[in-house]
Amino acid sequence: MDLVHKGLEAMQALQAQTARAHEKFLETQAQASQTLAAMMTQTRQFADGIDFLAAPHFMPAREPLPDRSTAPNPPAVGSRNVRPHVPPLCQTSTLCRPK
Repeated sequence: MDLVHKGLEAMQALQAQTARAHEKFLETQAQASQTLAAMMTQTRQFADGIDFLAAPHFMPAREPLPDRSTAPNPPAVGSRNVRPHVPPLCQTSTLCRPK
């Protein structure tokens, strides 16, 4: 009976330790949530103070899109040209080559 009592006490101690760890986790999550909310508020306030239309240097430069009118058409689905050519293993591996 003493062994059962000690086992129950050990389980209660483990449950208490788990509860403390979970409480610490929840506190950390709440703190992280508050920090993120504060950062989002600061970012919103910063962005509200910028006139993006009057400040074009904030816009990233864009490369012109390639002219697709001269690009080759991709092979049709189901055609034999869909799969790329893969050379046999002995042509690409040093394992098959004589030394």
